[in-house]
Amino acid sequence: MAKIKSTLDLVMERTKNLALSPEDRDAQQRKEWEDKARGWARMLIDQNITIDGFMKEFTVESSRYSALAEILHAELIRHIDPDGDNSIILKALTEVLGFEMKPFADFINDYHAQHELYRREHQVRLLSEFKAKGISGTALVPNMDNDEVWLNFAKGLRDGFKQKIQAL
Repeated sequence: MAKIKSTLDLVMERTKNLALSPEDRDAQQRKEWEDKARGWARMLIDQNITIDGFMKEFTVESSRYSALAEILHAELIRHIDPDGDNSIILKALTEVLGFEMKPFADFINDYHAQHELYRREHQVRLLSEFKAKGISGTALVPNMDNDEVWLNFAKGLRDGFKQKIQAL
C-alpha cells in the first residue's frame, strides 16, 4: 500500500532546497523582535510585568539583538497617549532605555495647553452660533463631543502630537 503523505510532509518536501536570502532572514528576525517588543509594551501597560522585570528581560535580550533598543523605543513611543496616563511608559523609557523624560513631558504638557485653549475657542464659537440662532441662557453648555468641527480639529491636534513624539 502506498504511503499517504500529510500536507506538512508535502510542504517540507517541496521546500527542502529553498533558503532565505540574508535580507529576508534579517527582515524576519526584525519582525520577531518587533513582536517581542510589542508584547513587552502590552504587558507593561497591562501591568503584567514590573519595570524591574522588564529591565531584566530587556538586558538579557538586548545582547542577542543589537537593534532591540531602537525597536523598543519606537514601540513604547507608539503607546504614548496624550489624553491618558503615560507614567509607566515614560518610566520605561527613562529607566530601561535611558531617555530623558523632560522632552516627553514637555510635549504632553504643550498638547494639553493647546487642547484646552482651542477647546475654549470652539466653545465660544458654538455659543455664538447658538446665540445667532436665538438660543441662549446661563444653562446652555455646548456639547463638544457632537461638534464635527471640534472633533476634526482635536483629531488633527492629536495626530500632530503623535508625529512630534515619534520624532523624539
